[in-house]
Amino acid sequence: MTKHHLHNGKLDMVEHVYGLIDSKIQQIDFKTKQVINSFVDLDTVKINPPKYGLGEIPNLESTLANNERVLTQIETYSRTLKLLLMMRAKVNLDNAILVMYLLEDNKYLKVKQELLDQVLNTPFKHKSLDKEKVSG
Repeated sequence: MTKHHLHNGKLDMVEHVYGLIDSKIQQIDFKTKQVINSFVDLDTVKINPPKYGLGEIPNLESTLANNERVLTQIETYSRTLKLLLMMRAKVNLDNAILVMYLLEDNKYLKVKQELLDQVLNTPFKHKSLDKEKVSG
């Protein structure tokens, strides 16, 4: 395998990783909009109260619990989006395999942001892609 073929293969890997990240970002955007739309009518900017059954009296506690649930979901989606955007900005030829591994089964969600940032900024070389092992 020549260096040219190896380089092109790594570029293809980076493009594939970009595609995976973009797909996950679109999913998060969709989920976030669903949660927000269930809570706020964006056309009239009016808060939608929780739906209650016939004869059921809404109470402050259930309304607050619903609001808390919505805000927690938005915070979770926001953190996920932040991590995805960070990975997208930092993915390169050296760390594409690592980023792909982290995307698999959403492993990146189990890593603290600071550690993920540090790992993505550390030069990473996969043993099979080591330059000394590639003949030219």
